[in-house]
Parts: sequence; structure tokens; C-alpha cells
Amino acid sequence: MPRKDTIFEQFLAPIFKNVLIDQDALLRYYKSIDWNRECDRLCNPAVTYPSYYNQPFHSIEGGYLNIDAAVSYDPITQYVLPPNEPLVRQELLDRIRVKPRRILDLGCGTGSSTLMLKQHFPQAQVIGLDLSPYMLVVADDKAKKPG
Repeated sequence: MPRKDTIFEQFLAPIFKNVLIDQDALLRYYKSIDWNRECDRLCNPAVTYPSYYNQPFHSIEGGYLNIDAAVSYDPITQYVLPPNEPLVRQELLDRIRVKPRRILDLGCGTGSSTLMLKQHFPQAQVIGLDLSPYMLVVADDKAKKPG
């Protein structure tokens, strides 16, 4: 259970949840995926998750190992990384001075950086890896979309 006495919980979380994030769009996205089927496809039952992975984190109940975390991750990060999340990621990419053949994006989350890496280095084999099958479902969904 997240602490309710933090500045984030008292003031910022309600703004994110009620003003900045389109809850209807999140619900539509949530309903558009068969989460059980997709997670079963990407889940490795031999993986033992660290205990912290199931703990509340930044107002996300249950930590990153749940559907809500995966569905809300991108809408939240666009406000947390000013001026805009893609600009921050692009700045990092622009600093890479080599032409890699293989890239492993560890902790890829919903795959935003993974997709940008592939666009920036089209000749490279790019693999995104994350502990959360829910995050990987979103990353896979993004990778299948044009553009």
C-alpha cells in the first residue's frame, strides 16, 4: 500500500489520474488486449521475481508486475520527463557514436526506447527485455503498429 502522506500521493497523483491522463483511452486500450493469452505467450514460469517488483511504486498498486502499470506507464512518463519523453530519449540516441550490430535494451518497459533504437539503427538486431510480461505485451503491441 503506498504511503498516503507523500506530496506525490496527496497532490500530484490526483492530477495525473483525473486531469492529465485520458482514463477512457486507457480503458479502451486495456479492453483491446487479451492480457492472459498475451502474457502466457511472453511469460517464463521459471523466472523468480524480486520482491520489490510487486511492491507499490510511484502510486502504482502492485508495482510493475501488473496490467495497470503497463497500461499507464507511457501516459505517465510523458509528463514526468519534461519537456517531452521522446526528446529525452532522442538526445540519448544522438550521443551514440557507433553503429552497433546488436542492441539489448534491458528493462525495456513498454518498448519506447527499443523502437527508437531500431529506428535510429535500422541495420541492428534490437531486442527488448523486461521482467514484466505486461510491459512486454505493450512493447510487442507497439512494435506491430506501423510507424
